[in-house]
Formats: sequence, C-alpha cells, structure tokens
Amino acid sequence: MCKTYCQGVNSIQGKALVFCVLSFFFFNARALAAVNLNATMARYPAQKIKAEGVSDILIRGMVGRIRLEHRDTNYYELMVQHTKGADSKGWNMVVDRRAGQLVIEVFSVEPSLATLPKFNLKLVGPSRDLVLGWRKGLIELIDWQNNASVSSGLSDLRVEGFKGNLDVQIQSGNLALSNLNGRLTLRGGQTDVRILNSQGHVQLDVAEGEVSVQNTKGEGQVSIGNGKLMVVGASGQWQVLGDRTEMNIKNIAGSLIAKSRIGEIRLESKGLESLSINTIEAPVHLRLAGLWLDRSQVELVSRTGRIQAPENFQFTSQNGLRYRSHRSVLDPRGRALIRSESGPIQLKVTRQKP
Repeated sequence: MCKTYCQGVNSIQGKALVFCVLSFFFFNARALAAVNLNATMARYPAQKIKAEGVSDILIRGMVGRIRLEHRDTNYYELMVQHTKGADSKGWNMVVDRRAGQLVIEVFSVEPSLATLPKFNLKLVGPSRDLVLGWRKGLIELIDWQNNASVSSGLSDLRVEGFKGNLDVQIQSGNLALSNLNGRLTLRGGQTDVRILNSQGHVQLDVAEGEVSVQNTKGEGQVSIGNGKLMVVGASGQWQVLGDRTEMNIKNIAGSLIAKSRIGEIRLESKGLESLSINTIEAPVHLRLAGLWLDRSQVELVSRTGRIQAPENFQFTSQNGLRYRSHRSVLDPRGRALIRSESGPIQLKVTRQKP
C-alpha cells in the first residue's frame, strides 16, 4: 500500500504535523473517512499549509497529473489522489519543510518500473521559485508568477499566464504555452510546441517535432532538427535554424535570420528591417510587399539553383555565383539577402489595390 510521510509541515491552524506514516490515507486520521474504497483512485481532503517562510518549492514524482495554480493567499492548499491496489505497494509520499523549501516527493526505496502508481496532485497558493521533476503525465502551471524549472521524460505541459523565467526539458511530449511574460528556454527530444500571445524571450531547441508561434513579441531563437515550424504574427529579432524542417513564416516584423539545409522555407511579410536566409538544397518561396521592396535593398544569390524575381531585378554573375538584385534609389528601409547553394529561390511581389 502507498504510504505518506509528513515531516514538520505546519498547517494553517499552526499545529505541527509531526512525522507520520499512514497507509492509504493522507496527513490525518479524518482523511480515512473520505476515502472511497470502491473507486479506482484514493482521494483525500485538501490539506492547508502555511506559506509564511516558504522561499521555494521542490516537487518530484513519477506518474500522474500535477497542477500548480497561483493564488494570492497566506497558505497552500494541497489535494492528492493516487491509485489503489498492488501498483501502489511500496510507494511513499513525503511533504516536508526543509529550511525555507517546501518539498513534495513521491518515491519508492525499491521502485519497480512495471508497477508505477498514479499520483494526481494539485497545489494552489502563492507562487515561489519552483523546481519540478515529473516522469510521465500532465503538468499544468496556471498564472505562476515566479521562475520555474520543469523536467520530464514523457509529459504534456500546459502553461497559462506565466511571469518569470521558465526552463523546460522534455524528452518526449507537448508544450502548450499562452500569455507568457518573461523568458522560455526549452530543450526537447520528440516535442511539439505551441506558443500563443506571449511577450519576452523564446529559445527552443527541439530534435524532432512541430513548433507553432503566434502573436509573440520579443526575441526568439528556434532550432529544429526534423519537423515543421510555423510563425505567424511575430515581431522582434528572430533566428530560426532547421535541417529537415519545413518553415512557414507569415506577417513577421523586425528582423529574421533563417538557415536550412533541405527543409523548404516560405515567407510572407509586409516589411522587415533586415532579412537573411541561407540554404543548401532547400527551396525558398518569398512573398513580399511591393511598397517595402521599392524602398529596400534586396539580393538573391545562388550557385546552381534557379532564381525567379521581378523583371526590374538586375542580373549579374561573379565567381560562380548568380545574382538578382534590386536597390532603392532612396535610403533603404530594409535589407534582404537570400542565398542558396542549389535550392531554387522564388520572389513574388504583392501590391495593395488602389
């Protein structure tokens, strides 16, 4: 059976919860009456823990769902469920205060990978710096207002309304993030990412997956080995790097540096301060606003790839490279350099109807 250890954690009533070992119930004897013995999950009443003196939070666990939600109170409310039966045998949960750190940990002295119980945890209270390690399941951070570091093997991570620095490592899974105000650093294996309505710095390093970024302001660095990238409505300074990665970028403002080996690049924009695209075999398709081109310096370069450009672009060749270029007679509003080794380059101009 699952056991719970509670060491020196103060309840909101100020009473010390002394070291306790409980079988199949959580924190206190009153919880036993609340357990539904006929259900798949054992459920326990919410436990209130004083927030005073808590400087940071450490959570470690294996399998299940964990939700952390900011609430401006002077206590934490902790709710717990876990599976019953043979799967929970030999597994323990500890809730402890170590100096200023609140520790919540699910563990087994001799864990059996074949029988991992599911723990569902929900912690509601004031945000603190957070370190969270969770092997598998669903992780949710809602309106968290402090820095957080999250690592997982196989999980889905949902983040809403985060403020601060968020560091994420996921071996396999998904990240859905909205309304970030701060910095995101992600290192992922097979990971899909969706970012919406955010502001700050985004740094993504994904081995394989699909990444979508929409309505985001700030700096961004995105690296994808194999997959797809879609960026819509971003502004700021962006760098994207792909190997076998299809890139579809629309309505971006600011500056963009894109590099790809063989993944296709499609770009639509009304205007950029600077644009640099460098490919090996990847085809490049550009659709740029005529008003921006009229006031910009643009150069398309390829060694062996076909170049399609408007008729007013001049053609030159030098040192085995072929150029199609255009330069505004006025001071340039923007600059663009598109270069490939063997991939084709196509530039189409869009003009607003009078």
